[in-house]
Amino acid sequence: MNPRWLALIALTALGGCKYWYTVTVPASDSAKPVTFTTLYYDGDHQVVGNSSAGGFHFVMSDADQPFFIVGSGIDSGGTSRVKLTHWLHHSCKVGGGSGGPSYSHTVYQSGSIGSTVENGLYTTAYMRFSNLINPCDYPGAWESTKVFITAEAEDFHGNTSGVVSTVTHFW
Repeated sequence: MNPRWLALIALTALGGCKYWYTVTVPASDSAKPVTFTTLYYDGDHQVVGNSSAGGFHFVMSDADQPFFIVGSGIDSGGTSRVKLTHWLHHSCKVGGGSGGPSYSHTVYQSGSIGSTVENGLYTTAYMRFSNLINPCDYPGAWESTKVFITAEAEDFHGNTSGVVSTVTHFW
């Protein structure tokens, strides 16, 4: 599936989320936001982890399957920041494993006490395992690649929460 089409599907699904609406930033707030990691593939909302129930651990069997990872946060007093970080770890049959690059995406929403803001924010990253280069010493030695996904959300009073999830492909 075309990555742009997949992006449109994912963003349309997120934008239509019934939990996101405008709120007024309260004078005080001690509750942490709820943070989500979400995996979209095949053009459908598939797997969700959150800071209340824990992250997900998903095995992607098709290396050619494109997917999106989404980090989002929701807070009844407004979400000021969401940071999505993902990094790779490769395992080789011989020679151990190696870490891959780390990527971060952060979105911010401005506001202060009394401001009208959105209660939720999100950011996304696109991936496909078949786009990766074999990190092992010889062909056939590549055993698996695991994507560690961390999302953190912050509200306008500095309360934060986070969740970690993984997506793994076995070569």
